[in-house]
Amino acid sequence: MNAGNAITEPGRYYTFQSPLSGNVFFELRPRVLPRNAQPVLDESSGMCIGYSVAQAPGLWQIYDVQGHFCST
Repeated sequence: MNAGNAITEPGRYYTFQSPLSGNVFFELRPRVLPRNAQPVLDESSGMCIGYSVAQAPGLWQIYDVQGHFCST
């Protein structure tokens, strides 16, 4: 990511590196998620960027980081 994209594209941008070790991540889990929701992690920042719920083999429901349903 470069600074020019951050100005023109909507969204949330973080420019820090995670001090957490591998296999450790940071999340603030919303209350509205289904119980079996699994975090989607950004490996470079160590942050949770959304959630997925497996519905069937090859089919997931996707939720954003705030727990709002995005797509199937």
